[in-house]
Amino acid sequence: MPFLYELTIAQDQPSYTLSQQLIPVGTLVATRQPVAVLSDGTMDYHLPAPTQGLLVEWFVSSGDTVGAGTVVARMVCEGAAVAVDDAVPVRLG
Repeated sequence: MPFLYELTIAQDQPSYTLSQQLIPVGTLVATRQPVAVLSDGTMDYHLPAPTQGLLVEWFVSSGDTVGAGTVVARMVCEGAAVAVDDAVPVRLG
């Protein structure tokens, strides 16, 4: 049975600016696949998907500020609903 997962920035994260959406709506995303590029003004970060699923909706656009608890996108995942960790940005480079 499919379940909805809301890709959310982890609670211990600072504010970032969404630089680029890497995955268009309707695309299957692998676990840990980067879905967006974020910037803190000094460095760029990938935002990896914590689980596999179909990306069905973006809630933020390029230039938007995102921070702890911000829901970035919605995914439809296969299988029984399970607890999935929030997303933690990973520094590029």
